[in-house]
Amino acid sequence: MTLLALTLALLAMTVATGDIPMKPLDMAPDSFDDQYQGCGPAMEEALPALNRSEFQKNLLYAKVWPMAVAEWQKWGSPVSPLSSPDQAIAIMAYTMEDLYKEFNDKVRVTGIPRTPGRLGGLLLATTALAVATGIL
Repeated sequence: MTLLALTLALLAMTVATGDIPMKPLDMAPDSFDDQYQGCGPAMEEALPALNRSEFQKNLLYAKVWPMAVAEWQKWGSPVSPLSSPDQAIAIMAYTMEDLYKEFNDKVRVTGIPRTPGRLGGLLLATTALAVATGIL
């Protein structure tokens, strides 16, 4: 009976993992690389204008950002390793709905942005994540 249960478990794992799309591992030559070099203050200063323009271009971002603001106002902490509430809001927005997937897909293949703000306000989230995890 134990052997049957293990066999069924292995079979179920094979079926469950078969639906996951495979992406070849490479050095991601087309990815966006911010390197977090001095961008934090500039991104914080540019955030209001970036948000206004991105809300018009990206309906999901326009929907999720106010939800993240409301969550931060509800649960926000006065003690945070982040330098501004906007960084915390950016992380909350990043983790809501499917925004993280869209952002990750764009970062994976964007390369160096040709226009300012092409990835926009969510770059603040990556800077905030770097601060929160001690990378910066």
